[in-house]
Amino acid sequence: EEAIVEEVAEEPVVEEQEEDEELVGHITNAEKVYIRTAPNKLSAPAMIADCNTKFYVLKEESSKDFYCVVTENGTKGYIVKQFVKID
Repeated sequence: EEAIVEEVAEEPVVEEQEEDEELVGHITNAEKVYIRTAPNKLSAPAMIADCNTKFYVLKEESSKDFYCVVTENGTKGYIVKQFVKID
């Protein structure tokens, strides 16, 4: 008899961010800033955020000069780091 070897595909390990690991930020050093569609100052604005706008910072998608953020209403974009304070 031939031994039957079952191949088990390994599921990729997906690291989910824990709720308490999310970085929350807000606007600082300005009253209003553009949340841009790409991480450069020439990209189109996705929206204008004021100093009361809270958002989540996505570190993995952030660049050297821009934080990738998602606002509470679901808008995703990029803000120049000098205008962001991480809470």
